[in-house]
Amino acid sequence: MITGGAGFIGSHVVRLFVNKYPSYRIINLDKLTYAGNLANLKDIEDKPNYVFVKADICDFEKMIELFSEYKIDGVIHLAAESHVDRSINDPFTFARTNVMGTLSLLQAAKLTWESLSEGYEGKRFYHISTDEVYGALDLTNPSGNKDGRGPYGHDFFKETTRYSPHSPYSASKASGFENFRKRTDKEKQAMFDTGAKSVIEKILPVVDNFERGLATVPEESKEDPFVDGMNRIYKQLMTELENIGVKPIEAVGQEFDPNLHNAVMQVESDEYESGVIAQELQKGYTYHDMVVRHSMVGVVQ
Repeated sequence: MITGGAGFIGSHVVRLFVNKYPSYRIINLDKLTYAGNLANLKDIEDKPNYVFVKADICDFEKMIELFSEYKIDGVIHLAAESHVDRSINDPFTFARTNVMGTLSLLQAAKLTWESLSEGYEGKRFYHISTDEVYGALDLTNPSGNKDGRGPYGHDFFKETTRYSPHSPYSASKASGFENFRKRTDKEKQAMFDTGAKSVIEKILPVVDNFERGLATVPEESKEDPFVDGMNRIYKQLMTELENIGVKPIEAVGQEFDPNLHNAVMQVESDEYESGVIAQELQKGYTYHDMVVRHSMVGVVQ
């Protein structure tokens, strides 16, 4: 799906894709406002792999419908309110389309693709921004050069250049892209954490077996080279787990918390009050504030 495909740039992109990829179904989504004109695409309007849909990207329900109906697996998002002068006269429209419209598309893509068995595999979302989000470069040679070349600078915009929008247009484009970038980073981190949690869950029984085995070693045998070696391996394993953010859940002496602890029995205690954990049967662990395994405990009745 190509949004804003009836505009000047968008129509060239649509035409290229329709002609170059005849086996792809190209959905051209455009609201046909001041910048959209279907006459730009007169030469391909009857192509079998071309579909035009008139809709507003801010219409979230319509976006969900389109993703489902056409089984969209890729988006090139060009649709936007543009031109600095227009943005100064009507900033609310720019914020609505360039920020909320982009969010509408992102959310529709996210919800649709996450519901599929293959998830994000083979899916792409390209957001087209503008160099104006970076502001203006310094004119290091404001008087030009001896060959008659006008004012120019030596610097270039880079992906690491700091945002410095100077108009509602560039500010709304920067906001839309920043939202896209942060959502992407957050989703990547969530996927990584889910995978890491799965691996940690498989390692914890190994940790349990180390602790059970070392706990049975008689005092007089603790200096045995083999036992010492096993103890060093155990400590190294626990250090590496701690370095990646795995921490044991505090249990004995703590008030019972169902979010962290799993009460499997009630016990009597002269040392702790009712509702306090007096016994830990199996250690629990967290990973970056996410519970990997609840602590299995006995709570004072």
